[in-house]
Amino acid sequence: MLLVALLLAIAASPTVSPAPAPDDIYRAALRRLAALPQPAYIDVTERRLFIAETPNGNAPGAFDQRVLFNSASRRETVLALPYSDNSQVLFSPSYFAPDNWLIHHPSQPQSTSPKAQSFTPDLSDLKTIASVVSVAKPSYDITLAGINKLPDGGIAYHLVLKPRSDPVIHNLRELWVKASDFDILRAVIDGTYAPDPNSPVEPSTVTEDFGQVGPYWVVVHHRWTYSDLPDHIVVHFDSTDHKMSFPQNIPDWYFDEVQFGKHRSQVNVTTNWPQR
Repeated sequence: MLLVALLLAIAASPTVSPAPAPDDIYRAALRRLAALPQPAYIDVTERRLFIAETPNGNAPGAFDQRVLFNSASRRETVLALPYSDNSQVLFSPSYFAPDNWLIHHPSQPQSTSPKAQSFTPDLSDLKTIASVVSVAKPSYDITLAGINKLPDGGIAYHLVLKPRSDPVIHNLRELWVKASDFDILRAVIDGTYAPDPNSPVEPSTVTEDFGQVGPYWVVVHHRWTYSDLPDHIVVHFDSTDHKMSFPQNIPDWYFDEVQFGKHRSQVNVTTNWPQR
């Protein structure tokens, strides 16, 4: 239901005026991000759809997975579903974390290497726009592409962002910002991606949709494409978070491959976590 509401919320409508200057909308969206709370841990059940376009035709597929996120360490653990003691488990830095846009954790530097996998949103302007009183020029040339009507009668501003320098670091390309409170509803980010460690890292673009889950404003849906150029395969991914909870604590061993192996029989197969 979250995804249906989000998609309806981005329906196009004729431009409504007047609107604030595009730079002012962008600044207000960053100030809003800086004020939002961030969960300590996130437990997500995700449905991932894909269609692989191959020289021999299209091959659709789908799978479910459960992902645990540690917001402080920026680590994640992916559990194949249904889970058993023999299930595949992956450990890595957070990639599609629902709280990637929340900035209460220490920011991680983005790599300019073409081999780096990253859709981490560029929040570098927060330092001069949201954290202090400033009229600093954003890192982008920003234009207002339109104004969209929302189901609740409100509107969202559609911004197009062109980086003034270093398009790898400054990777935001489009934002849809709700006029009433300047929450970001949707974002488009340029980055790089590989579906597994053995695949080449290729340029890609992700579209992220946001939603309210409990007390948190987080990303709940992703769409992106992977082009395996050597094999002439293009894969379209669509990932939706169907369940999301915010435990007060998840033991550290869940995020460490060696320690996890010692505790496999203790894995919590429910989304109910004990309170501290």
